[in-house]
Amino acid sequence: MTISADSPLAPVSDRRGARPRSAPGGWFVAICMAVIAISLGVVLYTQLGFTLPEAGWASLACLVTLVLADIYTLRNRERARFEQDVAQISRGTSELSREVRQLVQKLEQSEKQSNRRIRETVDARLGTVLDDISSLDTLLRELTEEVRELKEMQAAAPPPPPPPAPPESPEEPEFGHEEPEAEASVVEAAPAAFVPNAETLKTIVHALRSDRIDVHLQVMVGLPQRRPMHYEALARLRGPDGGTLMPGDFLPDARHAGLVSKIDAAVVERCFKIADQMSRRDRVATIFCNISPDTLRGSAAMALIDATERHKDQAGHIVFELTQAEFDGLGAIERETIEALTEFGCRFCVDNLTRLRVDGPLLSQQHVRFVKLDAAVLLDPGVDSGDIHPSDFARLMARSGIEVIATRVETEPQVLDLLDFDVGTAQGHLFGRPKPVRLGAAAGTSAASV
Repeated sequence: MTISADSPLAPVSDRRGARPRSAPGGWFVAICMAVIAISLGVVLYTQLGFTLPEAGWASLACLVTLVLADIYTLRNRERARFEQDVAQISRGTSELSREVRQLVQKLEQSEKQSNRRIRETVDARLGTVLDDISSLDTLLRELTEEVRELKEMQAAAPPPPPPPAPPESPEEPEFGHEEPEAEASVVEAAPAAFVPNAETLKTIVHALRSDRIDVHLQVMVGLPQRRPMHYEALARLRGPDGGTLMPGDFLPDARHAGLVSKIDAAVVERCFKIADQMSRRDRVATIFCNISPDTLRGSAAMALIDATERHKDQAGHIVFELTQAEFDGLGAIERETIEALTEFGCRFCVDNLTRLRVDGPLLSQQHVRFVKLDAAVLLDPGVDSGDIHPSDFARLMARSGIEVIATRVETEPQVLDLLDFDVGTAQGHLFGRPKPVRLGAAAGTSAASV
C-alpha cells in the first residue's frame, strides 16, 4: 500500500519536507565531538599542567558526555515527531469518523424520504381505488333498489287479459292462460324484501343534520373488586319530537339507506372527545366503540383514519368493536384499514362470540386484543368449545394477549361462575346501566359518575 505525503498516516518529516539525519551528517557530528574532546585534552595538558593520562581521561570523558547528550537530543526529537504523528493520525481518524456519521445520517434521511414518498403514493392510489369501489357499491345498491321496486310493481300489477283465441288455433288460449299463473307463482315464492320505515329514515337524517346523536356509556368492571375498567359507547338518536331511538330501531333502516358509516363517524368523534376529557381529569379509561364494516372501506375509511390521526393522543384509549360474523367477513381493504388504525395505537375487539372454537394466535396477529361474549354462552355446558373446556377459554386467550369480557351479566351466581372460569372483566345491568354523557364542561362529571 502506497502512502502519499498528504495522507494522515504519512510520517511528519515527509509531510513537512524535512529529511532524517543521513550517514554523512552523523559522521560530521561525530568528528566535531572528537575534535572538541581532543582540543580539551590538549588545553588541559599544555595550559593547565595536567599529565598526559589525566588529559586523556578528561578528553575521553568529554567525548562520552557529548555522545550521550547527542543521543538524548535525538531521542527527544524522535519522541516529539512520534507524538506529532500519533496526534495527526488521531485527527485524521476523528475526521474520518465524522464523515462516516454524516454519510450514515444522509443515507437514513434519504431512506425516510423515500419511504414517505412511497407511502404517500400508495395512500393516494389506495384512496382512489377505495373511492371507486365505494362508487361501484353505491351504484350496485341503487341498481338493486330499482330491481326490487320493479319486481314490486310487477307483483302489484294485475295480470294481463288473455288474448283472443284465433279460430284456426284452438289450443293457443290455454297456453296464454298458463303463463301468467306461472309468473304469479314465482312472485309469491320470492322472499319479501326489506321495506324501510319512512319515519325512521326521517329521524336518522334529522339526527345527522342537527347533531342529535347521543352517546351512552356502560361500565365494564374488573372482578372480583368490581372496579371500573372500561366503558362501552352506545349510540342513541333523538328525534324531532324528543323521542329516542335505540340501535335495534334505527340500524336496519340506516344500513338499507347507507347511513351507518355516517352514524359511526359521529359516534367515533364523540368517543375521542370523551376520552380526551377523561384524560384531562386523570381518569384514563378505555372506550369501546361499535363500528360497521362499511366504515372500514371507501371514503368512510379515509375519514376514520383522518379522525384518528387528529386525535392520535387518545387513539390508545379507543377500541373498535365488530361482531364475530362481521370480523370473519372482512376483506383485504378492511384489513388494510385496520392496519392503518393500529399504527396510531387503536385496538380491536370481536363482539358477540357464538362459539369458543377460535384461533387466539390468529386473532392476536389481526390486532384483536379483546373478545366479548354473553355470559350465558360461556357458562352453557353445550356450547361449541372444540377441544378445550369453557373454563379454560379465558386462560387460553390470555396466552395470546387477548382479554375475555363477559357481557349481559345479570345475577350474582353468574359472577361466581365467571370467577371460577378466570374471567377478569364483566359487563351487564348488574354493574350499571348505560348512562348518557354530555360533551362540554359537564362531560367529565357525567363520565366519572358512570
